[in-house]
Amino acid sequence: MAKTERQSNIELLRVIAILGVVILHYNGIGGALDSTSGINHIICLTFESLFICSVDLFMLISGYFSCNSKKTIAQKPIKLLLQVIVFSGAWYLISCIKDGSFSISLFLRSLVPANYFVILYVVVYLLSPYLNKIYEYMNSKLVVLLIVLFSVYPTLVDVFNIVTKSNWMGLSSIGLEGNQSGYTIVNFVLLYFIGMFIRKEADKFARIKNVLLVLILCIDIAVLVVVSYYSSLLHLPADLSRTYCNPLVILESIIAFILFSRLNIGSIKWINKLSAACFTTFLIHAYFLSHIRIDWAVQQNPIVLVLHMLLSAIIIYLISFCVFFVYDLIIRFLFKKIDQKKMVITDLK
Repeated sequence: MAKTERQSNIELLRVIAILGVVILHYNGIGGALDSTSGINHIICLTFESLFICSVDLFMLISGYFSCNSKKTIAQKPIKLLLQVIVFSGAWYLISCIKDGSFSISLFLRSLVPANYFVILYVVVYLLSPYLNKIYEYMNSKLVVLLIVLFSVYPTLVDVFNIVTKSNWMGLSSIGLEGNQSGYTIVNFVLLYFIGMFIRKEADKFARIKNVLLVLILCIDIAVLVVVSYYSSLLHLPADLSRTYCNPLVILESIIAFILFSRLNIGSIKWINKLSAACFTTFLIHAYFLSHIRIDWAVQQNPIVLVLHMLLSAIIIYLISFCVFFVYDLIIRFLFKKIDQKKMVITDLK
């Protein structure tokens, strides 16, 4: 049977989403949001609102494509965790060469795969066959109820906290300390279910015209920009526009996915190859942010800032792709050798 070619529309979405993650961290870790004012600040807020759905998109995509899987592949989470360990350890060693110091305890700490996204993604992946089974007994009303309970309600609790200037611990439906900005297994599972919902109810979503989807998306992003702007202006303790479980952020990810799923661009090899480096980009992009002169870019005119932001994200992605290419060659070689040894041992038995 011929192998089905991957359609490049969703692979392109993956690439754009990970570029969005780089831009989010350009603004956050890189300090662009805190260092800008006036029109440059609004530009940063706009890009922030445009790409805040990036993390949600990856989980939604997983739910969409894994909804029919009955089992998991043990090597997949192992390879993901191995990549986290290798790059974290490698970066520590590079830092040691640069600083001229080395600590065995710090090196061992660097090998701990402490990455919230990876850990939660692996957990959802391992649970996916059971989540898929659960979904067989669900209907659209239950999915809507899950969104209300674990997205709408927790966000309203955040609003209540801001209005009352209090932290009502224990009021959220997600945990004692609230929704934790969506960095939770609850939000990841919710998005996985939404991805399955879109796949199972494809006929219903097909009735919604692209024009209406684009209009809703533009309004959604505009509202997020306004909320983010006034959160910054009023120095509010929390910016609701930047929480992954915000219903507007989840809606943004849903619409973006549906629009890209309708793109008919066939299978384009270079896009499919580039998309393979998404995870590597996620792991190592932050290491480059301190070396790309963000402090200089935020002081320039808006055009220079936008160009610097976009080009930085693209260049970081291309560098990450080269790193992934070398890493993948080495890992494929090692796993091939391991498989060969297993075959020899099996034959001897």
